[in-house]
Amino acid sequence: MGRLTNLRCLDTRGIKLSEIPLHIGTLTNLQSLTGYVLGSGGGSGIEELKNFPFLKGKISISNLQNIIDPQDAMKDSLLSNMQLDGLMLSWSTNADDLKNVRNILHWLEPPKTLKKLTIRNYGSTSFPAWLGDFQFSKLVSICLYDCVNCVVLPTLGQLPSLKAPSLVGFSSVVCVDGKFYNDSSMEEKQFQRQDITAFKCLETLLFENMPQSQEWLPFGEEEKEDEKRAFPCLQQLYIKNCPKLEGENLIQKLPAMEKIVIVKCEQLVVAFPPTIRELQLECYEKVSIQRPLPQLLNLTISSYNAVESLFELPSNGIANTLKSLNVTNCENIEFPMNQCFAYLESLCFSSSCNSMMDMFPKMVCLEIRRCPNLESLEVSGEHVQYLQSLNSLKISDCPNFVSFPEGGLAAPNLTNLQLEKCKNLNSLPCEMNKLLPSLMTLNIKECPELKSFSEGGLPDSLNLLEIFHCAKLFTNRKNWNLQKLPSLRSFAIAGSCQERESFPERWLLPSTLTSFHVLALWNLKYLDEGSLQQLTSLETLGIACCPKLQCMPAKLPSSVSTLHIMRSPRLEERCEGKKS
Repeated sequence: MGRLTNLRCLDTRGIKLSEIPLHIGTLTNLQSLTGYVLGSGGGSGIEELKNFPFLKGKISISNLQNIIDPQDAMKDSLLSNMQLDGLMLSWSTNADDLKNVRNILHWLEPPKTLKKLTIRNYGSTSFPAWLGDFQFSKLVSICLYDCVNCVVLPTLGQLPSLKAPSLVGFSSVVCVDGKFYNDSSMEEKQFQRQDITAFKCLETLLFENMPQSQEWLPFGEEEKEDEKRAFPCLQQLYIKNCPKLEGENLIQKLPAMEKIVIVKCEQLVVAFPPTIRELQLECYEKVSIQRPLPQLLNLTISSYNAVESLFELPSNGIANTLKSLNVTNCENIEFPMNQCFAYLESLCFSSSCNSMMDMFPKMVCLEIRRCPNLESLEVSGEHVQYLQSLNSLKISDCPNFVSFPEGGLAAPNLTNLQLEKCKNLNSLPCEMNKLLPSLMTLNIKECPELKSFSEGGLPDSLNLLEIFHCAKLFTNRKNWNLQKLPSLRSFAIAGSCQERESFPERWLLPSTLTSFHVLALWNLKYLDEGSLQQLTSLETLGIACCPKLQCMPAKLPSSVSTLHIMRSPRLEERCEGKKS
């Protein structure tokens, strides 16, 4: 490689290098080098970077623990004269010599053109002064991962263009203090002017895996209204796995906040700002939405059991604005029955409460997962019109779900219905052909007690039908009347006809099918040629997991252009080396 002296670009992405090749320093015309891996002995060292004065773009320098003498990193300002806009510096482990590690990072100061900086496994207790220097005027993103020995966060508040810092794995930091906003040891005329605002361009902030952090202090005297506060543009805040962190009043004073995600922060007590539009709470008990959030549109709650406090809402609370609600692993949660979620469009229950359709008159999407207490969907007579907007309904892993509303599911705009792993479901909604005139997709999977479609059959609008592992329903297939469905284009069957050696029958499928898939029919030995010939519009035929299927019909419909065969060893052997 050392002979390629005119090489301009060396892209090592996707290659697992143990170290950068020898003599790379002779490639003095390099303008792009994506990765530089330091070897553990005898290979190209960090000092070789001085030979690449024309480097620009992005570079990743890894295995920095292999630098024995930090003096190697200080030669000729290795990085500061390059035209880099992206830099990643990483140690494979947290080194033992903390002073050595800090000196290395000190001498690897990047150029002021940098826009994105990532540092991994930095092992010292603090960062050098250049990290946070306001002269890095183009720096937009900083990602610091697994700096487990750092006892203080770096000073980032005076970076004028910083928009998205991520601070992950600071295991030794106890307090997010004033140094995070502003280093008071720097010159007063530069950093302590009255017009300075900390994090003035910040839009997204992530704190994650900081198990010892207990306090997040505000910037200066936040209580004075005439003082400029920190984070004037912060829109998204993520706090994850910080079990000791507190900071009740800070978040509610953020004027531009739109999205907050809090995960596993058992001690964090928060009052949310009225500007919030999206809120995600997981394993977080000390929350009480007791004040109006007039702009909240999306709410996700997971692993929450404090049912007595979650929705202590005033009459003009979130129920009047919420459009999306996702509730997961909240077995005991209850909703205020005196409120109507008038604008809710998307609702997902997972391992949570029972369905209450009457409360959601404008719902577009409803998904219910892993709710063992759900036995039926109920819509009272005066609220039947609440189903007018429903477009998608998914119910899965609800073992005690038995029935749909008596009289049918009057959802004229429903296009997608999915039922999966409802082992006691014995019937589909009645009069589907009339009450579901827009239904296009019907997926039924692992519903062993389901015996038949509703009286009157399926709606003419149906375009796709999938039936997987529904033995009783398959037994009654003579009453499916699929040939009467003028819009049916795709049909898939799996694991149902265990007793049959041939499939399908000539009376089963309509000639309009363009896609037909057969899966997991363990005893199937051959496909009925006559039945397939009737499928004059068929374009795609798929066969998977049919171990006894030995051969294809001598002749397929001339319209077939795609044939998929998977995990059907006997058939694959016969087709090997042949093209269809």
